[in-house]
Amino acid sequence: MQGIRVVHVTSAHKVNDVRINHKECETLSAAGFDVTLIGLEEAVKNKSFTIIPLPIPKNRAQRMLCSSVRAYKAAVQADGLIYHLHDPEMLSFALLLKWKRKKVIFDAHEDLPDQILSKDWIPSGLRGVVSGLAAWFEKISTRFVDGYVAATPSIAKRFPKEKTTVIQNFPLPDELLSFGGLDYPERPFEVAYIGGITRIRGINEMVDAMQHIPARFTARLSLAGEFETSGLFEEIRQKPGWSLVNYLGQRPRSELRPILERSRAGLVIFYPEKNHIEAQPNKLFEYMSDRKSVV
Repeated sequence: MQGIRVVHVTSAHKVNDVRINHKECETLSAAGFDVTLIGLEEAVKNKSFTIIPLPIPKNRAQRMLCSSVRAYKAAVQADGLIYHLHDPEMLSFALLLKWKRKKVIFDAHEDLPDQILSKDWIPSGLRGVVSGLAAWFEKISTRFVDGYVAATPSIAKRFPKEKTTVIQNFPLPDELLSFGGLDYPERPFEVAYIGGITRIRGINEMVDAMQHIPARFTARLSLAGEFETSGLFEEIRQKPGWSLVNYLGQRPRSELRPILERSRAGLVIFYPEKNHIEAQPNKLFEYMSDRKSVV
């Protein structure tokens, strides 16, 4: 393993992404691989592997077109033996990497065809067509991709069994495990949501519910994550329930444990979209790391 260079490539995730950085790159580095991570720029310190940051795209089109090309160019310059790709748009470069005699791994974080059916930015009449094209492209990719990593067993079913490994998004051992904090009856009336903030993950319902809690409880909702769009953020912050929200934005992993230690419950209220039916949200297991809280 010593000297074998593995290049993780993402044009959509920041270089501090939990799954990519902490769970995969750090694990490979600790095992003796020479690891390079190419991803969107973010401040990261004290890493045991090489990080190549890309400019953060201004919009979705720039991410899918410009960022993916930048990521591919940086990947070629990194001159690895194994390339681990993390985004559907990067699959289009897999064949080019194979021509260069590289080993290519694709990491399926989501069930892409099902996920497309819930994308608001795709006209509803086209979602079925785009979903079908995505499924076709994934099937074609099995002819030249060397292996697949799937985030859940249900996603793994989309790819050849002999080429696929399941790496689930469970928290790292003891990362968020809490033996301290307040006992449940002593905690303030606070609930938490950690992760990406979108409509189909229930942000409207979470904020609307806050206005119906009797004032005597002095309840609060802690939101730790980024809104999907600035437009959604502006819409949600106009709601009456927003006055009872502690919006924390994207927080480092080290700051999640104190949020969980003071919360009475963690919220996972995903819509029953097709991509959610068999999902295993990482936040569910993060909430469970606090033995004194309720999910």
